[in-house]
Amino acid sequence: MLAAEAAAEDALVRFDLETRSRLSEGVKRLSQGGVEAILLDLSLPDGQGLRSVAAVREQAPHVPIVVLTGRAGELLVERDPSGNDIAAGLRELKPSARGDNLVLTLDSAMQYETERALSDAIVSSKAKGGMAVVSDPPTTCQLESR
Repeated sequence: MLAAEAAAEDALVRFDLETRSRLSEGVKRLSQGGVEAILLDLSLPDGQGLRSVAAVREQAPHVPIVVLTGRAGELLVERDPSGNDIAAGLRELKPSARGDNLVLTLDSAMQYETERALSDAIVSSKAKGGMAVVSDPPTTCQLESR
């Protein structure tokens, strides 16, 4: 809905916005063609995190994808053996996490060096744009070929 709100604020922006509530429905729609950009929510009910990106990319390999993240809230309630809520039972609220903000996880020096190296690479290769991925090697898994 953020895209729809942005369009309402700027009368010069013209586009059709289609939504699907399940990844499978979105992938099916992509198979029909005519999609110019994808806003992908990683928390769709039948999605599997980054595997959702792979499924969409397989169906629409040349369409730009903007990934939205967030987490739905949860209320855990203690129930009796019949499945009824226990009025004085334990309740735990896990609040939702907004996905409409960007939090940088790099320190400022690392961010600066990454942007500088990316900018240099774009200029030297005369590319239209670029992307940088920074990972923490101890948390990266390695695949071994057999």
